[in-house]
This record gives sequence, C-alpha cells and structure tokens, in this order.
Amino acid sequence: MEKQALLKEQEARLTGTKVQTCSKEELRRWILRKRGGLSETEKRKWDAALFERIRALGLHGAGTVYCYASVRGEAGTGALIDWYLSEGVRVALPRTEIQGEEKRIRFYYIRSRAELVAGRFHIPEPPPGSERAEDRAAPVLTPGLAFSEDGSRLGYGGGFYDRFFESEPRHQRIGVCYGFQVVRAMERNAHDRRMDRVAAPERWILGNRLGEEAAAQGG
Repeated sequence: MEKQALLKEQEARLTGTKVQTCSKEELRRWILRKRGGLSETEKRKWDAALFERIRALGLHGAGTVYCYASVRGEAGTGALIDWYLSEGVRVALPRTEIQGEEKRIRFYYIRSRAELVAGRFHIPEPPPGSERAEDRAAPVLTPGLAFSEDGSRLGYGGGFYDRFFESEPRHQRIGVCYGFQVVRAMERNAHDRRMDRVAAPERWILGNRLGEEAAAQGG
C-alpha cells in the first residue's frame, strides 16, 4: 500500500502543474515504467483509437507520409503503415546513421513492413539500398516518451528528431502517444523541437511552434 501511495504521489506531481520541476530523466523513468506495465488489451484498444484518429486527419492526401516502426511498447503504428501503403501512399521510415561525431536519422521508402531489418538500438528500419525519401514537406508521425500541452516533446535523449526537424523545418510534426504520456508542461532546452499537434487516443493536442524562437533566445 505504501508503494502504491508513493507511485500515485509521483504520478500526480509529474502530470500536475509542478511538472516543470521534474527533470527529464525522472520523467523518462516514470513513463518507461508506466509503459512497461501496459496490458495487451490496453494497447490494442488505444492503438485502434489512434489509428482512427490519425486516419481521419487525411494525411494520405499528401502522397507521402513519414512514420516510425513502433517498438518496446510505443504507440502502435503497424496498422497505419499498412493502411497508408494499401491506399497508394508512399511511406518512409527512419534509419539511424552514425558517422564519427555525426548522428542523424534519414528517412527511406518501404513497400512493406516485411522488408524491415533490425537497425541500431534494435529498431526495425528500411534495409540497405532503400530509396531515400526527400519530401521536405511530408507530414511526420513522430514517436516520443512524453509530450506537453504546448507540443513540447521528450525523446530518449539522443536528439535525433530534434536535429532532423531543425534541418528540415517545413514538415508537419505530429506526435503520437498514449494519454498518460501527455503532461501539462515539461523542462525544455533551446534545441528541443515542438510538435504541430499530438495524437492521443482520447483527443488532439495542438502544439505551439511559435514558441521555439523565443525559447532559443532564452525568452
């Protein structure tokens, strides 16, 4: 009982108005623990709701969608990828590329999830020789450990998506997560990129990218 009370107290602090006092690492640990305890029933229900919510957004009209292959309890994208491909949409997934000090993700087209191979960090990615995607205006379905009400995103700490969006700012950025991964506010750094919107099973969260410039200037 004491342990449960402590967990509830921590959850209230992390998702409450004082979340800005929580470090990124503490928030990461809490989300990972919460995500690791999800039941298959919960995941199926929430993934189905996310599928309908994102499908209704009409991204297939863009012709190309950048997505991610969900792993380790992330909000599921398998059904979305399959549906986009069946609709004739070009789907591109990221590959992690590290050369010396340079660390980045690049997106490559796939024709089926069956062709994905295990990449760095054991994340499924397009195989070598795949065609590179260079649609700099394609919408990007973006994973994250947590998102805030203003569209701020907390990743795993590598900065891959932040650098990608900094180099290609025209993309529509769409975060994808479960409801418990949305917090009121979070610690931000100047290089952190915000989302235009975030899809949760229960609702949309509209982001505020206009705040990025102010944050970068320390405002």
